[in-house]
Amino acid sequence: MNLLELFARTLDVTLPVFAMVFLGLGLKRLKWIDRAFVSTASALVFRATLPTLIFLSLIKADLSVALDVSMMVFFCRRHAGTVSAELGLGALSSSPQRSWDIRARRLPG
Repeated sequence: MNLLELFARTLDVTLPVFAMVFLGLGLKRLKWIDRAFVSTASALVFRATLPTLIFLSLIKADLSVALDVSMMVFFCRRHAGTVSAELGLGALSSSPQRSWDIRARRLPG
């Protein structure tokens, strides 16, 4: 792959993203969109279209490649080892345990 092909592939991926950003900035400058539209559009994207896209991607995925049992066992064992090491190091620590409850924290003053 030569430099020109690499540049074309890079533009193929990044150009639509930048086009959407600049389109949004232009529409906001023209006052065609406001905060209410942005909050409504964000809610639509994050509550409807993005979960649908993820669901459709999972349906189309080749699960024989994605569900490698030996790899899953490796990651589960690795995660269990990391958690047990963290718990062991926490028990050996000489500092007092901190409360992770955010409501229990008070602001100074």
